[in-house]
Amino acid sequence: MPEKRDLKLVESPILGHLIAICLLVFSCATNKAPVEKPLHSVVLKFQKHEPFCGGAYPNPEQLRGWVSPITNQQYAIFKAENDSVKHSQKAKPLGVYKTDSLGLIHGAFSTGYYYAVHVDKTMSFENFYKKHEIQSDQYRQSGGRPCFEEWYATPEMRFQVVSRGLNKFEVTLQSYCFIGLMRCISWVGPMPP
Repeated sequence: MPEKRDLKLVESPILGHLIAICLLVFSCATNKAPVEKPLHSVVLKFQKHEPFCGGAYPNPEQLRGWVSPITNQQYAIFKAENDSVKHSQKAKPLGVYKTDSLGLIHGAFSTGYYYAVHVDKTMSFENFYKKHEIQSDQYRQSGGRPCFEEWYATPEMRFQVVSRGLNKFEVTLQSYCFIGLMRCISWVGPMPP
């Protein structure tokens, strides 16, 4: 009959160190680094519709106005939770980008929702309001603080990056006669003959 033996753990400092090293290597191999979402190419196109603002009698094409790129303007890009988010002065931009001569911004973003605002909207609302508010006069009329609050909170563009490859988005902002893109100020002066 075979002899019955008790198994005992051999007490050896080398064996203890070897076991500790094996456990360390095994635990490091099973810890996964956070997975970063892949980036996708994005092109944003900013343009403005400019109305006919008087002068010689317009033909039908002139009366419709024209669309032109918004060039050399800076826009801040923000990550959003959905496609209807409002801008807040508490939000921190992912970056500030400048449009080129064609009104384009090229970037790379992971899938998800984003929005863009003019760089002036990265300042506090009070500073934005001080910069853009005017005193109404015989030529211009201010829409008042509520209009500026709404303008400040509304992104110039919202977009959703959904796939690999090139994601293209464009927006056409309304420009106003003698005012430009200042949507809370109206021209009330005379138009050219």
